[in-house]
Amino acid sequence: MNYKYEIFSCHEVGAVSNTYQISFAKDKDFQDYLDEAVEHSVVKSTAKVTAKDHIVTLSTCTGNEATRFVVQGVLVDSIKVK
Repeated sequence: MNYKYEIFSCHEVGAVSNTYQISFAKDKDFQDYLDEAVEHSVVKSTAKVTAKDHIVTLSTCTGNEATRFVVQGVLVDSIKVK
């Protein structure tokens, strides 16, 4: 399968932050996490993201040991490869 993601958030985070949390007790907790990511994004997106969506998080160094730059996307399509 090939997957297509739409970017919904790009932002700097602390090296130790909830950005790297991979499970949530409730959908509301996950939705709060997603809403916070959208709110802190330095790039505004029209992508809609909900707790039911599949999310990918990419993280890279910033040149500062204490921070990372994160790009997050929401799955919008999957294409079966022959």
